[in-house]
Amino acid sequence: MPKRSASWTRAVLVGAVTLAVLAGCGGSGKDSTPTSTAMAPVPSATVPATPSAPITLGEVQFAAEIDPATGGPAAPATSFGRATPVIRAFVQVSSLPAGATIRADWSINGVAVPTLMQEITLNAGRPAGWLEFHLTRTSGQPWPSGTLGVTITIDGAAPASGTVTLSGF
Repeated sequence: MPKRSASWTRAVLVGAVTLAVLAGCGGSGKDSTPTSTAMAPVPSATVPATPSAPITLGEVQFAAEIDPATGGPAAPATSFGRATPVIRAFVQVSSLPAGATIRADWSINGVAVPTLMQEITLNAGRPAGWLEFHLTRTSGQPWPSGTLGVTITIDGAAPASGTVTLSGF
């Protein structure tokens, strides 16, 4: 009888362990309905963004008027009379992404004029084309004689600079 008792004890022990395992998994061992169990999240692969082309700026060109067909300078100039009402600086750019910050820093006779600084941040991407910044002369006040300069940057990089002569009355 001791042999039967040892076999019976093992069978009871194996059955108890099986029930404990099944109970731990949420099943009773009697139904075959699966139960949901929390699973660790499966890592997902991230696809790197396609690198955008570098932003480039062309040479700065100055003009008094905008060419309506191109949005660029109507008649590029290297000098203006001191009575010219508006002086425009143009630069060609590659496609610009939304969020790009474009800045124009102006100088007169090589001295920076911080009050003339102009800055814009794009709300939407912009295709390749011309950017234009301008200064408007105060009525009755001529431009000072000398050199008007501008440096245009996009996100603080890729600077393009140019100058134009201001002379005459």
